[in-house]
This record gives sequence, structure tokens and C-alpha cells, in this order.
Amino acid sequence: MIQEIKIDELTAEIINKILKSSKTKIINPVAFLASLNFLLRDKKIFTRKELDEEYKQSVKEVKNYTKSDLNIGGRFHSNTYPDRMASKYGAFVILPKNKLKLPDFIINQDKKRIQQIKQILLDRILDVQKIKIGNLQLIDQDSKRIKIAKEKNQFINFLTNELKSSANGFEITCFAILKVFLEKFACKLYRNSRTNARDSGIDISTNFGVAYQVKKFKLKEEKEVNKILKEIKTNFDKDRIQDGKLVLVLEDIDSNFKHLILGKNIKMFRLSEILKFAEQIEEVEDKMKVLRVIYEENKRELKSDI
Repeated sequence: MIQEIKIDELTAEIINKILKSSKTKIINPVAFLASLNFLLRDKKIFTRKELDEEYKQSVKEVKNYTKSDLNIGGRFHSNTYPDRMASKYGAFVILPKNKLKLPDFIINQDKKRIQQIKQILLDRILDVQKIKIGNLQLIDQDSKRIKIAKEKNQFINFLTNELKSSANGFEITCFAILKVFLEKFACKLYRNSRTNARDSGIDISTNFGVAYQVKKFKLKEEKEVNKILKEIKTNFDKDRIQDGKLVLVLEDIDSNFKHLILGKNIKMFRLSEILKFAEQIEEVEDKMKVLRVIYEENKRELKSDI
């Protein structure tokens, strides 16, 4: 990284905001990079269509710079995203006739400063990508997976870190553990959604009629439990719940409120119980499969689709 480069506070604030807003994939920062590329070519005003095309080229540039296509390159909706970037982050100025430009305090800087802003942005994107990908680099090949799978403590520690890392890591790691553990009982599990889909229905389905909903929540108050139960009532039919075919997977719940969920005939697994399932997976091949599922599910969500 180029630590010595300094940029103005307003531009730094925009970069911080658009990077912080990036969830599963880095989209807005790449669109901002595209606009800087325009400026470096002396193009100060551009259309939404032009931004869309330049965005695709900038995705390729970022992939080359970071040497990875994970967490980069989600679909950029040029009809709506620039407006949000303008109103929420001050990254663009919206002009008539579907035209856009960068803020004047950026446009009025010389090319050397624009190039410095671009370099800082690329370095920050790289940093964010490394954080997002995290431990996936440790399990991206069988030769790496087997090293972790052979050592039980290392295997459990890896899973524990993934379960605690994020909502994305929690859902995918729970799925991988349950999938491999339950295969021993001829049960098949399928992930129905992506973790960034903001859906509140079935996260994991099965071939035996049971549905799983995964929430990385620590429920400490009764109102939090009631909120979850209300959501479940909205998204799942009464028969499924009455038949005991709904499982809620949580990070944790205060013991004083467990009865509120179990009393509704909803089964429940906590993070500690998920890890106990993982500890019962003995074969190295099965442990490797858990790690492979974690990697492949993350890659499915994070891989560039541009």
C-alpha cells in the first residue's frame, strides 16, 4: 500500500462511506473508480449508459489489481445506484438528461491528484476484499483443506471463527456442518437463498420436509424473541410449525426465553450445539467436505457475475 499519499477530507469521506456500504460485493466503489477513469481521460460529464460500460471495464481493472474475482463485480444498476450514491454519499452530482459528474471539489483537482485518489481507492478496495474473503484463502484447495481436516482442534477452531465472523459466515458454516452431519442419516440439505437477499423465509430446505431458518442473533430480551416469532408466523404456514418441521438456528438465546420458542413447537439449535455436531464428524474426508461446502457456497455468493 502507498501509505504516504494524502487526499482531501471530503474525498476521503466519500471513499470511506461507499466502502462501508459495500456488503456482499464491492459495487459502488468500483463505479466511483470508473468515474475517476473518465476524469483521467478529461471526460467530466458522462451518461448513465457510459458509466455502466465504464463500470464493467473497471471491474476487470480491479480484478487484475487484487488478483481475485471474489467480492468484486456485482451488477450495477445505472438507473438507480448513481442517485443513491449522490444522495447518501455525495459521490455524484445528478445532471439533467441522464447525465452525471463527480463533485466539483474532485473535478477541479489536477490529474496527479486524481491519480492519487484512484490509487488510494484501489488499495482500500484490496483491503476490504481481503477482509471479506478472510479465511477462505485457507480452504480454496484440497491440499489446504486436508491440513485443517487432519487436526481436530484446528478444524473446530476454523469453524468457530467462521460461525462468529459474520451473518454470512454463520449461515454458510451452519449449512455446511448440518449438511455433512445429516448425510449420515440419509438426509439431504439445500440452501435456498443467498445471505444478502434480505429474505426472511426458508434458508435451508431438506428432503424430509423440515425447513431451517438461520439467524445470527443473540436473543437476550423477550421482545427480541417475540419479534422472531412474529416473523416466523408471517413467513411459515401453520401446519409446518404444528408438525414440528421448523428449526430455528441461532447464535444464542437467554435460557429464560427458550420456552417461548420451544413452546411453539419450533426446534432450535444454538451455535454451541452446531459445533457439537461438527465434533461428531470424524472422517477426514467428511471434514474436508464441510470445508469444501463452506468455500463453494461463499464463492457462489462472492464470485463476480460481470
